Amino acid sequence: MKVFGRAITLPVVVKTAVVFAAVVGTAALLSLRMTSRPFERMSWPLYDVWQRAAAMPAPDDVVVVLITQASLDEFKNNPDIKLGWPWPREVYGSFLDTASKLGAKSVVFDILFDSPSTYGVADDEAFNAAIKRFSTANPKSRIVFPAPSDPAFHLPNSTIMKDVVEKLYFGAVNLPVEVDGTFRRVPMNFSGTDGNTYPSLGAAVTFNPELVAPMPGKVKDEHLFGEVRRRSHWLKFYSVDSIQVVEIHDVFRVYQAEFHGGVRDASVEQTAAILKGKHWMVGAAAAGLYDLRPFPTDERAPGVMSHATKLLNDLRGEKISRVSNWANFLAYAGFGLWLGFLALFSRSPRPALIGTIGVLFLFLPLASRFAWFLGYWFNPIPAIVAFGGLSAIFLSYRFQTEWRERERLAKSVENSMSSSMVQMIRSGKLNLARFGERREISMMFSDLSGFTTLAEATDAAKLVEILNLYLDECVDLVFKHGGYVDKFIGDAIMALWGAPVVGQTNHAKLAVRTALDYKAAVDRFNVKACEKFGFEKAPFLARVGVHTGPAIVGNIGSHSRYNYTAIGDSVNLASRLEGLGKYYDVTLLISEEALTAAGELGSPEVYRVDSVAVKGRSKAVVIYSATVGIPSEQLVRYKEGFAHYQRREWDKATEALVQAPDVPPAQVIRERCQMAKTRGELKQLKEGVWHHDEK
Repeated sequence: MKVFGRAITLPVVVKTAVVFAAVVGTAALLSLRMTSRPFERMSWPLYDVWQRAAAMPAPDDVVVVLITQASLDEFKNNPDIKLGWPWPREVYGSFLDTASKLGAKSVVFDILFDSPSTYGVADDEAFNAAIKRFSTANPKSRIVFPAPSDPAFHLPNSTIMKDVVEKLYFGAVNLPVEVDGTFRRVPMNFSGTDGNTYPSLGAAVTFNPELVAPMPGKVKDEHLFGEVRRRSHWLKFYSVDSIQVVEIHDVFRVYQAEFHGGVRDASVEQTAAILKGKHWMVGAAAAGLYDLRPFPTDERAPGVMSHATKLLNDLRGEKISRVSNWANFLAYAGFGLWLGFLALFSRSPRPALIGTIGVLFLFLPLASRFAWFLGYWFNPIPAIVAFGGLSAIFLSYRFQTEWRERERLAKSVENSMSSSMVQMIRSGKLNLARFGERREISMMFSDLSGFTTLAEATDAAKLVEILNLYLDECVDLVFKHGGYVDKFIGDAIMALWGAPVVGQTNHAKLAVRTALDYKAAVDRFNVKACEKFGFEKAPFLARVGVHTGPAIVGNIGSHSRYNYTAIGDSVNLASRLEGLGKYYDVTLLISEEALTAAGELGSPEVYRVDSVAVKGRSKAVVIYSATVGIPSEQLVRYKEGFAHYQRREWDKATEALVQAPDVPPAQVIRERCQMAKTRGELKQLKEGVWHHDEK
């Protein structure tokens, strides 16, 4: 039984078990350790790329009101105000009155009010009164202040909080960042220094205190650690500068217009339109009043923007969820098994290498991208690192074993192929088929005529020297045309094209060209033999048969000794064609199938000899020989005579064939015509096909 083209044997079963165990074990370890800081830190660049690539314009539900340097200058230099920093708390009371007038859904202060006002208790009391007015006019709207989530942060002072504490909400402003300093997520809740549990500042607008579980542990410094890191929300960031921003001095222009008859120009109307019915989030942006907080989408964002992003995410139900450990395990195991089988069970190392690289560096990131579209963060980096190392081990083993096998195969055929082709096999440019398979190939059989007679009268040493001289010449011809010398049978040669080399698509053309050049090679051998051994005339001629067709190719033999060869009907036919050359008195017979596959059918270098059915084969084959040395007019007369012969027009056939004395098969066809006229019929001629009863 075969799976993926490989037989299921004990080594294959063991190899499969090793791959399965290694992959599953690695996947389990990764799924448990994927949230560790080293893996997360490696994944941050890709995470940030997905954030930037998927960033959309922010919704208009939230407006960030910034205390900018321009606002500080406006308050300080305006002759009607002349207020330096810090501003009186009464200013923020006026801010709340404006928010109430414009129907703000919430007002969030990213500003501490823990110390008493430098303008006296009355100033704090004025702010307290503004809070009461806002809460009374807008009972469903929330006012949010910083929570005591760290020793450096405190609740507003007691004067501000007097009588309104139950109407206020609180959120942590000290959001932790990753070790690289970038802000990417918000803990679900914070343990305050007063023993209470608080959400983040942005989450306080929508959070329900009754649904908040106590937070184990505290955020001890600015970085995310342990349980705090695991119980955090990944934020979905918006494109740069898309969150609506209004400077606070523009808000006070609206205040002046609404409450004190100030100028209501287009700028004031536009600001009021932006602020109306929105969530307001107030924060500092002037130099020295805020710290920049790098986001995946913006390296220099005011800190209040992180709270605004959290609030927008909560309002719109937008977030990035982390894939569960079980889902990660299944994904990692699936990818790992795929990689393992690619690395160890591909038909050749090249697709194994390309497939492994494709899975690691293309498919895994694409899977992460697809998960992102579904709202999940799938971290491919652990799989790339771990399975990259595992695949390197698998591929190293594979390449080592493949190289040894390739070297073994190269050595097994180095005496049967040209040195250049053997080198191409060693370099991997050519592949060898190692297993039995059916394939279309081209075959050539050649036999040296007259060698047996010479062998009876020649001593052994000289005979071997003559044979080696002949084989040197003819084997070099086969190698020159990319052939594989299957075997020597005495003075006979069997050569293959299209096997064992894989992908030799022009095998028929190479085989036919070798056959057409064979006579010239034998002529060169005869010249050398005459010079070296003193023969008075060329003593040898060689007959050649060529056919193209399907055959079984592979290593055939016993367990202890085998040889790469080809077997089947097509091989037998090529051998029969070589033997038929003697019958037709020609040195070359090529099947029509070989010429067709080579694109040489109709070539002036060949002519049709006969249509035959060899012994043991009922299917007819049209055979051709070389035209070299034959006058063209005689070839025309032979073609005419052969056509008359097939139509059983014996006299006309004989008349034409007599005029083609230099065409060797003409004599054979004439004798058949004479026999037909004498006997009245030819039993071996059936429907124009001559059936040979002898091999």
